[in-house]
Amino acid sequence: MQFSSKSFYLFLVFLTTSLGAFAQEVIWQDNFDSYSNGTVTGSGSGFAPTTWSSANGVDIRGKKIQSTLRNSNGRWRIAPINITGFTNLTWDFITSTSNVESTDRFSARYRLNGGSWETVISTVLIPEPSYSLAIPSGSTLELEIRFSTNENDDKYEVDNVVLRGDLPPCDSQLDYEFYDLIPTGNTINNIPKTGALETGQINTFNVNTLQSTVDPTDADTYSIRYSGYVHIPNSGAYTFYTSSDDGSSKSLIMMVIMDCKSVRET
Repeated sequence: MQFSSKSFYLFLVFLTTSLGAFAQEVIWQDNFDSYSNGTVTGSGSGFAPTTWSSANGVDIRGKKIQSTLRNSNGRWRIAPINITGFTNLTWDFITSTSNVESTDRFSARYRLNGGSWETVISTVLIPEPSYSLAIPSGSTLELEIRFSTNENDDKYEVDNVVLRGDLPPCDSQLDYEFYDLIPTGNTINNIPKTGALETGQINTFNVNTLQSTVDPTDADTYSIRYSGYVHIPNSGAYTFYTSSDDGSSKSLIMMVIMDCKSVRET
């Protein structure tokens, strides 16, 4: 591959491998087994792990989330989860109760992309033993379970919280962002993320072809960000490389990703 002078390229390459039929991907989960009583913050695991927190009389008891004190505004919440590219999301968890009565209430809601909260379980006295709730797709997702109890011994418990989703399909194209500029400091780290001269998809790494198509009058001062997938059909050693005849900057970022997980920046 030959590169023009004063041009910068950032290649985000994601490795994929097909395993035939597969279940939904675990995006986030926690079974709370690793926490001691009284814990009010923690961190889940999965493809997009984030933290969780509880407040207003809600904490860990007996390796479960529990409403432990009389309070009308108890809650347990997961910090924003990156769900970009996932579809058919489901939020699963199990519940149990003890001594709930009268005006005690349990509910759950979610928030997409920092917008308004949407109720997914309306306030109930006795929740179902288990839930599998459909959640819309988006970019970020917050999940919250709310508790209202009128006595200290009125208990709601939640366990085995899991968020799952379907992975995006692989295709045979690369996404590109073409910028008519040299990044600040002459480094690929400063290639912009907005203001591209053109964006689109292409089925080759041929930089010269893309440049002559997008900006044929300037073959010297431009930057390109590529992102996409490389399908790995069999296990083994693979070598990825770039070449340049003029010292231009390049970067190859590789992540091992199963079954075509969506592109995510960290």
